[in-house]
Amino acid sequence: MLFNEAKNNLNFDNCYKIGKIFKPHANKGQVSAKIFVALEILKLESVFVEMNKNLIPFFIDYSMSSFNNASAIIKFIGIDNMESSKIFSSNNVYFPKIQLPDIEDFLTDFENFIIEYLLYTSDNKLVGKILEFIDDNKNPLFVVEYKNADVLLPIFSIEIIEADFQNQKIIANIPQSLLEL
Repeated sequence: MLFNEAKNNLNFDNCYKIGKIFKPHANKGQVSAKIFVALEILKLESVFVEMNKNLIPFFIDYSMSSFNNASAIIKFIGIDNMESSKIFSSNNVYFPKIQLPDIEDFLTDFENFIIEYLLYTSDNKLVGKILEFIDDNKNPLFVVEYKNADVLLPIFSIEIIEADFQNQKIIANIPQSLLEL
């Protein structure tokens, strides 16, 4: 990768947010994270970690996903103890879009991946930004910013028509009654 291409990748608009690091794991520098893509299939060598509103590249020594892909343990090269791994706590993980053009083929957690995407109706009217995914087994919900308020949209009541990953845009059939509550 050329220097200018690498420099462009350090821009948030040119990267996918692929997860979030929670905290140190064990005492050899590993961290526990929620990753929205299949790490084992992608065999990622490096990722960007958001630190102080900047993207910082880190090389991955190894990673392991849990049996249900809900969480991962990641070990970065050069981070060898719990104290040094604390800098990663609560930081987001990114990967360049140019290196992963078909992200939908690798998603393991679509609902959390599209947080911060803009939600549009099927007739292309902006509803608002998806702020959160509430993972309730009986009634999973998206929290969406709509007309300066947070609205809860039951996932089973909306039909996603298109996901534009490059432009962070979701188009869905949304019953108007859900927005009028």
